[in-house]
Amino acid sequence: MIVIDVTNQQRLTNQAIQDIAHHLIKQDIQSLQPGLVSGLAGHILFLWYFRKVSLDAESEQALEQALALLEKKTGMVLQDYSASYGVSGIAWLYELLLAEQDDGYTAEFNTNTDRIIQQMLSVPDWPGEIEYVLGLSGVSIYARRRMEQANKVELYTTLVRHFSNLAQPVAEQQCCWPTPADSGYRLYPQSNEPELNLGLAHGIPSVIAALIPACQHPTLAAEARRLVLHGCNWLLAKRQAVAETGSYFGYLASTQRNSRLGWCYGDLAIALTLARAGIALDHAPFSGVAKEIALHAAGRDVASAQIRDAGLCHGSAGLMLMFSLLHRIFPEPKLLAAKLFWKNDTLSRYEQQGLEGFNAFRNTEQEAIYIPESGMLNGYAGIGLCLLAELEIEPYWADALLLT
Repeated sequence: MIVIDVTNQQRLTNQAIQDIAHHLIKQDIQSLQPGLVSGLAGHILFLWYFRKVSLDAESEQALEQALALLEKKTGMVLQDYSASYGVSGIAWLYELLLAEQDDGYTAEFNTNTDRIIQQMLSVPDWPGEIEYVLGLSGVSIYARRRMEQANKVELYTTLVRHFSNLAQPVAEQQCCWPTPADSGYRLYPQSNEPELNLGLAHGIPSVIAALIPACQHPTLAAEARRLVLHGCNWLLAKRQAVAETGSYFGYLASTQRNSRLGWCYGDLAIALTLARAGIALDHAPFSGVAKEIALHAAGRDVASAQIRDAGLCHGSAGLMLMFSLLHRIFPEPKLLAAKLFWKNDTLSRYEQQGLEGFNAFRNTEQEAIYIPESGMLNGYAGIGLCLLAELEIEPYWADALLLT
C-alpha cells in the first residue's frame, strides 16, 4: 500500500504549477504555431487558468501579449478547420474565454468563424478525416460551444449529417466509422483491409464522443441518439477477453492485444466515453460496462499502463484527470485511489527532476529520449492544467479533448 503525504503533495502541486507558469511566461512565443494542442492557443489556455490562482502583473502581461499574438497568427490557419492546429481549436478557446470573462458572453464574436468553418464543411460527401486531431470529431468541440452558448446549431447539424452518412451498419442496432482509406492515421497504411480504430484521438470513440452533446438538442437529438446508441453497441461488441489481454480494448477492432492507458488510446478514455453516453441516453447498460472497465483500469500500475511520462495525452497527469472525471460519475473508492496514485506518480516525477520530470518521452530510431515540450497535449501546459484541477480549479476546458 502506498502512503501518500497529502501536505507534501499540496506543496509540490503549487510549486510545479508555479514553475510551469514561469517557464511559459518566459518562453519566446513568437515561433509558436497558433493551434490548440501544441501551440499558442494551448499556451494561453494554461495562462488563463493560472490567473485563477495567481493574479500578478507578470502573468497578466504575458497573457495579454499571447492573446494579441494569437489574433495576428490566426490568419495563418483560416484554411485549416481542425481542432488541433486550425481554426476550430482557436475558436473554441475564444468561446471559453468569452464565457468566463467578467464582461459577459458575446455571441457575435465568432460569427465570421462560423461562416468560414461551415463553408469548408459544406460538401455533399465528406472526403477527409473523421477523427479528433485533424477531422470532423475535433470540430465538434467548437460546434458544441456555439450550440450551447450562442444557440447556433448550423455547424453541429452539418457534423451530424456527415457522421450519419459515413456510418456503416454492421449488425442490428450497430454501426461504426472506418478510418478513411487515405487517412494519415491508419496504423497499417499498406493494407487494403478496412481499419476500425479504437482510440479517442483517432478512432470511433471520438465520433461517439463528438455526437453525445447533440443528443440533448431538440432538432438533432433523434439522429444523434441513434448514432450514439448504435456506435456504443458496436463498441461493446468489440470487447476482448480482459483476463487474456490485460485490457478490454486494443488499438484496432481487428487485433487482440493489450493497449496502453491514455487519452489517445485505451480503456480509460473508452470508459469515460461510454459513461457519458450512458448519461446522455439514460441507458444503464452503457453506464454499467463503463464502470466495470474503469474499475479494472484503476488496478493497472505504471508498467501495465505503459506510462513513460506525465503528459496529458498518454501520461500520468492525463490519467489523474480522467480518473477524477470518472470518480464524479461513479463515486467508487477505487477510482479515487487511482486518481491519487497517478497524481502521486506525476508529482514524484517533478520532485525528483524538477520541470525536467515533465519532459515528453519520445522513441527515436536511435534511442528513447525525453524532450522539453510546452504544449497542451504532450507538454507542460497540459500537465499544469491537470494540476490546477487538483487545486479545485474546475476543468471547464476538458471538453476540448472530448472528455466532458
